Amino acid sequence: MLSNILCRDTEYDHDCREDILMHPWLWFPRKRVNISVLPIEIGVRKLKEKLPNVNRLLQHQLVLEQMVALPQIMVLHGYLLKHSRNIDSHKANHLTLRELLYDSKLLQHNHRMIVENLIQTFLDTFNKLKTEIKSSCGRIGEIAMSVCGEGLTWDSPFHVILPSYHNFGQCSNAVVSLLVETHNRIINSYFEESGLPYPREIPVYEMSTNQLVVFQEADIDLLLLANSEYSLDLGKSPEVAWSLHEDRFESAVIDRLISCRPLIDVKEKFGHRFKFIDDNPSLESENRKKLRWESQLLTKSQCYHIDKELNHLNDVCDLLAAARNFRSVLIASSAGDGFEILGEMMMKYRLYPKHLDSTTIKELQYKHLDDLIWFLKLTRARRMINNQQDPFGDQIGKDYRGELNSSMLCDIDEILYAMKRDVASRKLFHFISERLQTFEPDPPNGKLRDYMFAYLDGLSDDDADKFMNLPETVENQHAVAFFKYLV
Repeated sequence: MLSNILCRDTEYDHDCREDILMHPWLWFPRKRVNISVLPIEIGVRKLKEKLPNVNRLLQHQLVLEQMVALPQIMVLHGYLLKHSRNIDSHKANHLTLRELLYDSKLLQHNHRMIVENLIQTFLDTFNKLKTEIKSSCGRIGEIAMSVCGEGLTWDSPFHVILPSYHNFGQCSNAVVSLLVETHNRIINSYFEESGLPYPREIPVYEMSTNQLVVFQEADIDLLLLANSEYSLDLGKSPEVAWSLHEDRFESAVIDRLISCRPLIDVKEKFGHRFKFIDDNPSLESENRKKLRWESQLLTKSQCYHIDKELNHLNDVCDLLAAARNFRSVLIASSAGDGFEILGEMMMKYRLYPKHLDSTTIKELQYKHLDDLIWFLKLTRARRMINNQQDPFGDQIGKDYRGELNSSMLCDIDEILYAMKRDVASRKLFHFISERLQTFEPDPPNGKLRDYMFAYLDGLSDDDADKFMNLPETVENQHAVAFFKYLV
């Protein structure tokens, strides 16, 4: 600072500089400028125009400050996937994180301290990002916030740290999703504006802290100080003036935080997913034996009224999660004979969503539970498609996402002309959900009509024949596109 002032003093010769050093304003505390007050000092508009990358970092400062926790969260996920797979959703909902540390079946004793630190990192990160998760993560954020309440603690259920397709895994998914998307947004924006070639993509579970955009205020303050200038011009003003070399500061921030950082591969955003043992299709027949009644299908009237009573997609998702959880309770307890009132017992177990008031659902019996879950899955998928959302996510691989061409659509329209589309979509959804999931060891390839034959029970002979007349060009790879077309 002193050298800057002396070098910029042009109105005084060398002999007078000793007098300048004795000037009281020279020793007056200079203005303290740090990154937190930078928008005030230079103005928001100038910040956006002159320092676009710095501006983006400040907009996402809260999330980027927690970016350092992402590798540790992925280590935690990897450990759980390796050592804690034998757990059903009922236990995951009732076992607390504190109890997990002392459960020898899920956690090895010599790993306790390491896992405890990893879980604490996750809890701290989630609680600091609650507001951002609620506002930025859509449906995942809504589910996560309904689970965490005021915040996650060691008394929260075990499932909050699990990455899963199940609603129980949405707290963990929300944190990872928010961190990954924020990192990629910063990187993409920089390379889009600069015109430079985009960097490589790396799976999230391979990322290290040095490869992430991590906001540390102390480091940025040093860059700000290094690119600031203080001057004293006694001929005009007795005050020490502050100015910033915007271009140099922007370049320094880019070099320190953004350049040479890879993108995170969103296709492998969560690496592998945790799967509760009661969600595994290979165990479904065993679990079904624990329910001591024969399943009964919902009537057309019941389906119609349930669909009408569930006003929003959120209502469908909430009821589906509650029905799945209640089924896990029944499997664990082997309770009931099938004639108990479903809604009444779900309320008793405090699993029925409080904001829903469906007369039809409250009158159903246990024996309707399996078909209710299937119908809610189908309803959710239909409404997500109507909302321009993907109902299958990464549960269905790219091999089954081929597009239907105009010729196929003409042939399909002829077949479906006299057939109810909702009936066809229900059968097709059943096939997609059972046979085309990514975890299937031997997913089928071939003509769709050949594989659909086993799913046409309950259709009239005429409708079944129409399905079997699907053109040969419509294969399993077109199943998802066909379902969306039917909806």
